[in-house]
Amino acid sequence: MKRKPYDPGTLVKINTLTTATSDGFSTARAALQNTILVTEFIDLESFPSCKDYHGKEVQCRHGEPATILAFLGRPYRITSPVGWEYDVYEILVNENVCQIFSVNLNPLM
Repeated sequence: MKRKPYDPGTLVKINTLTTATSDGFSTARAALQNTILVTEFIDLESFPSCKDYHGKEVQCRHGEPATILAFLGRPYRITSPVGWEYDVYEILVNENVCQIFSVNLNPLM
């Protein structure tokens, strides 16, 4: 499945039902009550590794609205042209700016 990239200013919903890509790489840390923890920064140079997530953790609920601030790219080690799951966005959620993988976002319809 291929997705159209989100533009800055687009409203989206947080998807907590997935915490990994179809390849099995972790994209968010699962937390209590069907929430996920996302961080201020994802290291696009080192992903996938054990030290990819940095900064403040933000707890997000399933379906919670967020605003796309910017498309940041894809981890450098991911070379698949159809690897939309790995697209990283900067978002505003819960009055915090953080970074999140596309697999953890859904269009707001």
